[in-house]
Amino acid sequence: MVRIQPPRSGPRKSGLRKFGLFILFIFISQLPLYFFPYRSQHSFEPPVDYVGVQTMALVMNDVGAAPKKIVVLGENSSGVGYMTGVLKKAFGDDVAMMHETPQRRDMLEQTELDEIVERRDILWIMVTRSPCEWADEMINTKRRKCAESQITSKLCSVESTKDYYSMEWREEPEDKSGERIIASTLDEGVEHPEIFSMRFTRLFLMKQITEAIPRHVKIVQLNEFERNPNALIEDLEKEYLFQRTDYYNVYPASTNPQDITCMGVEEWELAQQRIDWTLEGYFGYTKLDCHLCRETLNPGTNLSNIYLLGERNSGTTFVSDTLAKAFDPPNNLGNKAEFFSAGIPVLLYKHMFRHDKMNATELAEIKRRDDILWVMVVRSPCDWAEAMMRKPYHFCSPKHPERCGPGTGTLWMNHNNIAGTDLLDFFTTIEWTDWAESTHFMRNEVVENGQVRTVDSYSISKPGVNFTYPNVFALRRHKLKLMKQIIDVVPHNVKFVRLNEFERGPSLFIDNTVKEFDLKVKADYTKPPPSSYSHTTTCLTPDEWDAAQIEIDWRLEAEFGFSPHDCRMCYGYNRSTRLYKRVIDQKKRGQQIQPDRFGGRNKAGKE
Repeated sequence: MVRIQPPRSGPRKSGLRKFGLFILFIFISQLPLYFFPYRSQHSFEPPVDYVGVQTMALVMNDVGAAPKKIVVLGENSSGVGYMTGVLKKAFGDDVAMMHETPQRRDMLEQTELDEIVERRDILWIMVTRSPCEWADEMINTKRRKCAESQITSKLCSVESTKDYYSMEWREEPEDKSGERIIASTLDEGVEHPEIFSMRFTRLFLMKQITEAIPRHVKIVQLNEFERNPNALIEDLEKEYLFQRTDYYNVYPASTNPQDITCMGVEEWELAQQRIDWTLEGYFGYTKLDCHLCRETLNPGTNLSNIYLLGERNSGTTFVSDTLAKAFDPPNNLGNKAEFFSAGIPVLLYKHMFRHDKMNATELAEIKRRDDILWVMVVRSPCDWAEAMMRKPYHFCSPKHPERCGPGTGTLWMNHNNIAGTDLLDFFTTIEWTDWAESTHFMRNEVVENGQVRTVDSYSISKPGVNFTYPNVFALRRHKLKLMKQIIDVVPHNVKFVRLNEFERGPSLFIDNTVKEFDLKVKADYTKPPPSSYSHTTTCLTPDEWDAAQIEIDWRLEAEFGFSPHDCRMCYGYNRSTRLYKRVIDQKKRGQQIQPDRFGGRNKAGKE
């Protein structure tokens, strides 16, 4: 990815704004590329600057007033009605409403987008479901309707899922009683060449709206929402200042959350060909969200070892604790908070303390170890970066360079290292010098029979001459690239864990992992409850947001299910502040939205 760096000289805000105007000019010049006639195979190649343009469009939306209404839009079988019902109960019938399913196959015209932009009183919630689970539900719904009506038609005579993927599909509206802002251009059901073309049409329409008025759009995945609806309620209060009705307390998690769909090899390969993964990445989905389960891929083979990978402040300890309740760790290295985390082939330790990428020999060893399930824990980039400022594990203070390098003592976390730093500076100009990459990080603990004992020292890092990154996002890019190397080598031995999903439903993660990789849980395993603490959105100022968009590699982030809209600007946040003031302000704001309604918070937080 070609990355454009902002000028470092002169006033920061002025430089960022000028850069934003430059991007805006590019955006306007590229508009014709976005509004193309729909092609049945939707095999378009986006322009080279596709990610940068769609991201920086937010400079157009420095609006002063928060929205007053919520309109929910999504594909059929994506949970639109369920989500609308929760939001109505939370904020009132006159605030939240469902949009009628638009009956059209064409894209939105510029005049329609202009009208949508004018409606700044509206917050659009785009609800989506992972593509293969969505297609499976659409097909099962069609089969149920065929069985109930006993209609003889081409669709009702199909038996295999693979055939459903390949045939023409007629989209029927689920509900005509909702809000109508986007006009339908066809009176009846719309014919599509195949089921994923139908999905492409709707997602691209939603993407058009998102790019037209991005600060008034929130993308929500059904699987995340149904595990903890209250987390979205809290985010809407925090980001958009919506106020709950007096009668709203806690909306329970769904009693029937969506399960993963285990696919056959042929249908999986066909789905991979027909799904537009560039567009899906915009809504947070990756190729690994379609599951070719172990029993189908390699029947009779077992994954006997589980190893955990993830950067600091990503939730690895929480995931490790949960895995330990269900499965036996591959070794006893580390303390009780480090199961599945040490003695990892090639990478040594869960945080991947090394400055270089893996070489061909190391990747060959990764590929040879087909007995390993790699559990990769990730957190949305801006939330993670802000947490790294609050909890800067192993960060070497530029004021004391002698504390980093060969032979230096253990350096864990010292808030004084970044005292007085603005988040904007932390995102851009503060170099991340990593003690754990500068010298051998020695450990001497193992766990036996539930007790920690001391053994001969062993290293969990690969030190090098270079152990400094330009900023915290450069550190993140490196760690994601290491994980992507493994994904490319053993794609069917990888399980993603996104923190915001996991803490809402750790038991569902275990259930899905067992199903996907044909594993067995311990005899004494009991399902863990949701986390008592759910991380909410990190609020950024416009300048912080601009800086993050410049520094983050969104093409790489898309491989892990993150999009530009995972970094959020909130109303009322206008100036980047120092660490202490920011933490205090966040706590005060959290008290104002009464998080105790959601079952209390674990004040320590598991990051």
